Amino acid sequence: MSKAEEKAWEWASKNKLDPYSMGHAYADGYHQAEKDLELTWEDMEKVFDLCYEVLRDVYLMKFPDDKEEQKEFYQEVLKRFKDLKK
Repeated sequence: MSKAEEKAWEWASKNKLDPYSMGHAYADGYHQAEKDLELTWEDMEKVFDLCYEVLRDVYLMKFPDDKEEQKEFYQEVLKRFKDLKK
């Protein structure tokens, strides 16, 4: 069950609502989940640091010229960021 669905069920249960009201509860839960997943300036700081780290460790401080290598660079940064967020 997604976080939005959990919030919807909690809200509906707390307010003793019928299933037809779940649509509103689901929407509220979805908006809350969006807020929870929003990137902050601290997240962006981590992304910047990870870019530097990958450049230093993998690419020897030279940003890749090739589009495919650039894709791999950003995929590695994203992977490390996701690992940090766990």
